Amino acid sequence: MRSELLRKAFIAAGLPEDLLQVVHLSLELAEALIKNPLINFSPGEVRGTVERAKYMISIAKSSLADMELKDTDKPGLRRFIKLVPLGVVLVIAPWTYLYLPSINSVLPAILAGNSVILKPSPQTPLTGELLRKAFIAAGLPEDLLQVVYLSPELAEALIKNSLIKFVSFTGSVARGHLVAKEATLSSAFKGVALALGGKDAAYVREDAGLDYTTAKLVNGAFFNSGQSCCAMDRIYVHQSKYDDFVKKLVEIAKTYKCGDPTKEDVNLGPVVTVGSADLIRKQVQDVPDDKEALYLTKYSKYGLTASIWTNAAGATKSEEAFLELCQA
Repeated sequence: MRSELLRKAFIAAGLPEDLLQVVHLSLELAEALIKNPLINFSPGEVRGTVERAKYMISIAKSSLADMELKDTDKPGLRRFIKLVPLGVVLVIAPWTYLYLPSINSVLPAILAGNSVILKPSPQTPLTGELLRKAFIAAGLPEDLLQVVYLSPELAEALIKNSLIKFVSFTGSVARGHLVAKEATLSSAFKGVALALGGKDAAYVREDAGLDYTTAKLVNGAFFNSGQSCCAMDRIYVHQSKYDDFVKKLVEIAKTYKCGDPTKEDVNLGPVVTVGSADLIRKQVQDVPDDKEALYLTKYSKYGLTASIWTNAAGATKSEEAFLELCQA
């Protein structure tokens, strides 16, 4: 029954039959416009949100079913694991993407029988309300999903509140540490799910095909103005390829147009704060060799999706070098 209500929620919001209508509705929210992806990319996020929601709904019944332990049961004994609702789940959503991170936590919590308190980022506050209206339009009880706007101090108090049984947080590493600590200090035992940001690196070896590699890395770095948990934040390039790589990167970068994200001819919007822009400018340094480049790529405390770019399939020596680096 709950799965059907959720399915109706997305239909009520105009999804997926009228994606553009929903996109334009969300883009009317000023806070979302200033901070979030460009109008050209928004349909992709909405479409991805619908696809993610449909998939989670499709697996809800099997995922939440009792887990039988027949293989290890003794005669006359039946054991099974039953999944039951926790109660109230607190979801703290980020500003980087408006809907995907929220639906990743809100939807499974409701499907599992819980009620949800959604705290959107103060930089994109109205997106949470838009999501709530979609659920209500489908017939979901109004109090089942509530949206709150809190200061850091009040958010901390809510995390510690004994009525909150689970906390799902998406955001920075520093804030993730605080959320985990605050939940631990609560008088009640509660679970915490943390989806934290990264400082992902790529290493371009001397045998990498630059046309393909540069295009992919520029897209990985600039998509959503680089404001993504798995964005390409650091690129290490072999010295013999460095000048050509930079030349191609500049050529591709010049095709990007930075400006008002509501304009359809703009494909690069602003980053969220001046501080973020200053930090980006600092991330340039020279690396002496393969070994150091690999070390910096792999052993960052913020690592999430590091990659090595090489033509491993093109030559035996390249493949051997690639495997050696991977195992280092």
